[in-house]
Amino acid sequence: MPLHSAVAYLIAAILVLVAGRHRLREAGRPMLEGWSNAVAEQPLAAGFAVAIIGLAAVPSWLPTLNPDDNAAHLLMARDLLAGSYYRIDASSQVFAVAPWLNNVLHAMTTVLAGAEARSVIGLGWLLAGCVGAYRVAHLLGARGAFPWLAAALYASHPLTAYFGMTLQVDGASTAVLLHLVASCIELKRDGAWSASPWLIGALCGMLAGLKISNGVYLLVLGSWLIWHHASSRQYRRLALLLAFAGVIAGSSYFYATVITGNPLFPLFNGIFKSPYMAAIDFSDPRWHVGVGIDTFWKLTFSTPSFMESYIGAAGLSMLALLGAWVVSVASGGWRAALTAFALATGLVVFLQVQYLRYIFPAMGLLGTLAVVALSAQPWRRAAAACLVALVLVQCGLIRTTSWILTAGAAEQLLREGPRAVARVEQTFVPERALVRNLDAAGRDYCLLFADISTSYAALAPGKSLVIGFYDPRMNELANKAAADPTGAAWKDAIERIGFTHVEFRPAQARPGLLAALESLGFAMHERRGEAEVWSRPGADAGRCLTATLAPRNEARRLLH
Repeated sequence: MPLHSAVAYLIAAILVLVAGRHRLREAGRPMLEGWSNAVAEQPLAAGFAVAIIGLAAVPSWLPTLNPDDNAAHLLMARDLLAGSYYRIDASSQVFAVAPWLNNVLHAMTTVLAGAEARSVIGLGWLLAGCVGAYRVAHLLGARGAFPWLAAALYASHPLTAYFGMTLQVDGASTAVLLHLVASCIELKRDGAWSASPWLIGALCGMLAGLKISNGVYLLVLGSWLIWHHASSRQYRRLALLLAFAGVIAGSSYFYATVITGNPLFPLFNGIFKSPYMAAIDFSDPRWHVGVGIDTFWKLTFSTPSFMESYIGAAGLSMLALLGAWVVSVASGGWRAALTAFALATGLVVFLQVQYLRYIFPAMGLLGTLAVVALSAQPWRRAAAACLVALVLVQCGLIRTTSWILTAGAAEQLLREGPRAVARVEQTFVPERALVRNLDAAGRDYCLLFADISTSYAALAPGKSLVIGFYDPRMNELANKAAADPTGAAWKDAIERIGFTHVEFRPAQARPGLLAALESLGFAMHERRGEAEVWSRPGADAGRCLTATLAPRNEARRLLH
């Protein structure tokens, strides 16, 4: 059912805009007035915040270079571009049915643009997070420059900028959490129910549809929302909220259950025992270093132990704002409750897996609450000056979040403009250009990504397989083949499946692979940077595409 085309999306978008034109007008007018008033009241603070947001947005201009994006997150967008429907191939990519709300948004803009359009969604989440920080600070009583400083502090966090250059969802989760907290604060004011159940339901659903670990934050806020509505006998509002949250969040969990038998696939497969992978709980031993009383210090100065990054990627706010959190807890009311909530939920998530990205929603909320606490002190000017200094220092740590930024990719783009995009891409992910050239040739191919560290399954969906852990069957086959240095096992596997092309980086070639390719008559087809594609002259991709890849098309299997 090839429903996903630019024309269909454009017609649907126009219908939505026409049908909602009155609501959009009603929402837009006070929003513009509010912006004008806020800027007129604090022009210097507003200018500072906007400048910091602009700096944080620079990494979003880069092409899609993050390995996880090219291996997993781009899969839906690439599938829709290729065939106007999503193949839902969970056997070739175990994250094909993982919570996909963010991937859906990226796929929609990609279909509309006719090419990858990651930056627009990344910038949208960045702006949403900054506005969310401003809202929370303002609703909790921060006035003057401090709501703007809350937005600037959020934008200055090194990970905020990092999330603009990737499809990873933790920045999106933080933005949604901030707005959900703001909506809870203004849920019932002056005796009237002001926050719409549709809006709160959508935010709850988005939080659940972005990442499974967000369930920790949602469990607390959701329980409070249910209690708050039930105690006020607002059962209709509660039913609307829960129903809409289920609709927004449910699609990936539904398809994961129907296809794999595990609604949380690939997580917790030791419980659900889906046949699509081993009946073990998915875990990465790198991020189980333990939690101690010195964790805040280690996050700041031993950051590589908690994320693929350099020292400083966690920013300085975890240490610099500790005192402000103590003040916030002691202040009582919403500030104390929200600070306790952020600390407790962040700790629960961190106890499960010590990975920095996963606790960023708690970090983003805690930073905003610290600004609110500082705004209530008698030494407001000194507090504002300290926050400005913290923001500026954190901006200098943006490069520490990724080897791509440390290597100067953003600077090259700033220096040379759009002309640098192709060179940046070739330097960091040459596989993208190799696959693009294979597609441009207009001939069928069946490609094996033969590097474990560069298993870019999302670049050629329906035309490729990978030997990394994303494809358990191919991973097992590759491990057995690598145990034979003569290449005989590789030769048998490549010939049996019918691959016409093999991509790998010679420095990372598995034992026996080169010998097998040469004995089968493969020759190097193209080299880009460190990556090479080898092809077999005259080989027919039909057998591989029909007998191996077509049966993995779960969408077609469900409909037939």
